[in-house]
Amino acid sequence: MGQVVDEFERRASEVRKFLRMLARMEQPDAELEQGQPGEQRVVRIDEDWLRVGKAAAYLMLYNVVEASIRSAFDELYGTIRSEKLKHGVISEALRQVWVEQKHRRVTHEDAAPKKYLQTAKRLVEDVVQETIVDLDSSRLPGSGTLDAKRIRQIFDKHGCELITNRRARGGEALSTVKRLRNDLAHGHVSFSDCGRDVTIRELVQVARESRHFVRGVLTSLEDYATKKTYVATR
Repeated sequence: MGQVVDEFERRASEVRKFLRMLARMEQPDAELEQGQPGEQRVVRIDEDWLRVGKAAAYLMLYNVVEASIRSAFDELYGTIRSEKLKHGVISEALRQVWVEQKHRRVTHEDAAPKKYLQTAKRLVEDVVQETIVDLDSSRLPGSGTLDAKRIRQIFDKHGCELITNRRARGGEALSTVKRLRNDLAHGHVSFSDCGRDVTIRELVQVARESRHFVRGVLTSLEDYATKKTYVATR
């Protein structure tokens, strides 16, 4: 999990640097120099630049959250895969996750009674033949759906306890991050309008709470893996 944590911290650092840049741009006397050395001219900071920048910060924050969660579960699944565990050995919670992931491979386009029957048949064969469990992080919920509530649901499904620092405030900020990210991604609001009423101070607080929450996620998953909670108790 070390590499996942390092990558998360690197991405989180990028967000902090971006917010520091916006804070400097927000100063009343902030200016930019444009042009080649010796031919530079001063350009005043346009208010719309700040608004667009603040809106973009929500996209950056959401990307950090989703990428980190998916990478952490990918690492966990890789650990389980390397131990060559079979259906009868993993925990009941993880068995259910495995079944659901197999079931999700039936898409809306090819869903039909015959297709579901084939999927069920393969599931039975995998259990009978003691096929090694192979979980896939791409089957986890994502694509704009992750907030604190959804992440807790994923943890509950895996039988993993999620413990976060009180400074994360329960991940409340992630709801705002997800909602605004989706509004921007789907064109429901313009970048300028999204960034109009939020302050840099508020964004810094949202980023801080999100960072604490994701750190709790990564620590909890590492503890889950270390204690091998994914193995069935005898």
